[in-house]
Amino acid sequence: MTALRTFLAALPSIPGLGVLGAVLGWVGLRALPLGVQVGLGGYVLLTVIAAATAPRPEWALIAAELHAALVLGLIGLGTRWQDEHGRALGWGLLALLGIAVAYTLATGAGRLTHPVFAATSIGLGGALAVAVAAFGGVGRVWAPVLAVSGLGAVLWSGSRGAAFALLLGLALGAAVRGRRWLLIVPVLGVVGLLLAATLGGGTVLSRLSTTQVGGRDILWSNARTVIEAHPVGGVGRWLLGSELQPLDPCRWWGELEQRGVRCQDVAGTFKPQVMSHNAALQTLGETGAIGTFAEYLLLGALAWAAWRTRRPLLIAGVAMPLGMGLADTPLLLPGPFAGVLLYVFGGAALVSAPPWTRADTGRAALLGGALLGLTLLPPLALWRTVDTRPVTVAVTSVGEDRSKRYQDIRFTLTAPPGPYQLDALACVTTCTHLRTITVQAGQPSLMQVLPPVYPVEIRLRLLAPGGVQARVLGRWAWSGQHVPPRTLGP
Repeated sequence: MTALRTFLAALPSIPGLGVLGAVLGWVGLRALPLGVQVGLGGYVLLTVIAAATAPRPEWALIAAELHAALVLGLIGLGTRWQDEHGRALGWGLLALLGIAVAYTLATGAGRLTHPVFAATSIGLGGALAVAVAAFGGVGRVWAPVLAVSGLGAVLWSGSRGAAFALLLGLALGAAVRGRRWLLIVPVLGVVGLLLAATLGGGTVLSRLSTTQVGGRDILWSNARTVIEAHPVGGVGRWLLGSELQPLDPCRWWGELEQRGVRCQDVAGTFKPQVMSHNAALQTLGETGAIGTFAEYLLLGALAWAAWRTRRPLLIAGVAMPLGMGLADTPLLLPGPFAGVLLYVFGGAALVSAPPWTRADTGRAALLGGALLGLTLLPPLALWRTVDTRPVTVAVTSVGEDRSKRYQDIRFTLTAPPGPYQLDALACVTTCTHLRTITVQAGQPSLMQVLPPVYPVEIRLRLLAPGGVQARVLGRWAWSGQHVPPRTLGP
């Protein structure tokens, strides 16, 4: 048990530690009921079948087997979980938040950041810290410190996904504690407003309340083309990034690049750091329909088992990463601590829940399907049919810029007054984003497109303004080796 405490205390701050935990956790699978072990075997079998149908099966099979080994090892590690381990996890999360605050103050960044992890991961770490403070038995002295630190991290990170995960996890955890505990949600909201005013007032609140999707619509659209091209088995675990940005150079976090850790040297052409920013789209793109069925059946089983334990920390620990999956990819393995903790909490739930019955299997399947449908809601809200309002793009000239690297497309948009978003995509079987600009109807505009070195189709997509209510107004396409027609209409 001492080893597990040490692991949980170190996990949030040490990247890649989850791999070691998975290796050590395999022996714990023996503690699971036989029926659960058979179910996990079925999960592995389906993921391997999905990988065998990928366009690069030799890579996809290796990745699928390694990913399944990580998942099973972390579930096995979770079978050793005891309630007193919540305190060790609390110390680890508090250390993570301390590092993030110190780094942010040292670099002068306006948003909470970290030398390794993204701001969204730190926000989710803050949400988990609040859950540990509320349900983890850390003591009356340290619980307020952990709760306030965690809530401040959620707000300072500016992550709406972390804020939603926080409210979801606390609400579900409090629900099993009794009605009196449900008061924690509005109280937390009041304290959060006070902290937001202290940390940045309007800036923090405007980021958390905006309906803009921050470029996710482009990634979701590109992920859709990958899913449509490889619907059965996907492209393989950790291989989606190369499909989302096949023409772009390898790029990742600026902090790492500045410290000499080059993306090309580490990630190469696979680009595992490029994600779809939606857990369901990520799974569909990587594993297709077969792997997604297996993945969400497993996630439904973990969530249902956690609920049956009636232990609020396990419930919140499983619910928070799943909730954040609506607009991010916290379940990636190997990856930040959130995905690791999901399977650790899930393993603890599987071993401590009442005996599993056939009815529980059906409920877990229904819950998994509901999780998949709910996670897909944000991108589905953007994948609307083409609007019927009349719009045209009148191309006035096409030529090279001074550097002779870009194709200058000068045009005028004829449409009702207002700003519009114009996206340029390069497509073969899947699409990658080239450029996005904002144009005003009736005003001359310029879009510079880097011509591909091999034949592709260039697509323009015009979107109306309105945040998550943006609608596709028109789509136009032409060969990348030719200039576009003079008039582009829907």
